[in-house]
Amino acid sequence: MNKIKVLHYIWSANFGGIEKLVIDLTKAQQGNSECESSILIGCHKGTFIEKLTEEKVRHCFAFMKHGFDIRPLTVKNVSNAVRNVDIVHIHTYNPLIFLIALRYKKKIFIPYTEISILAERSLFPINLFTFNENFS
Repeated sequence: MNKIKVLHYIWSANFGGIEKLVIDLTKAQQGNSECESSILIGCHKGTFIEKLTEEKVRHCFAFMKHGFDIRPLTVKNVSNAVRNVDIVHIHTYNPLIFLIALRYKKKIFIPYTEISILAERSLFPINLFTFNENFS
């Protein structure tokens, strides 16, 4: 049986509730024999970077300079992370992550929060946050 490969995306490894939750979730999923989990971090900063390495949590960086960074290196880093997974779980919404996940036809999950709802209303005329064409 093939493992389900999950990629979690957060903007940074700064100290915060969602960052801690994603690290704990990824560690728990790594302990599941049916799941292979890792974290893609948008920018290379944060107090949790050392913790990720110490606790052997699989992670990589997009090395973004800002939220709308579309430099070729950034696109390459994100593409490399997204290419070989089944599910992209976007905890901190970023249009580049979303579009690359769409390009590779990945299952995308974006949890609803007050912030994501505000972003949806201001950035998109359609409801992209519940995009689930690939879910069965």
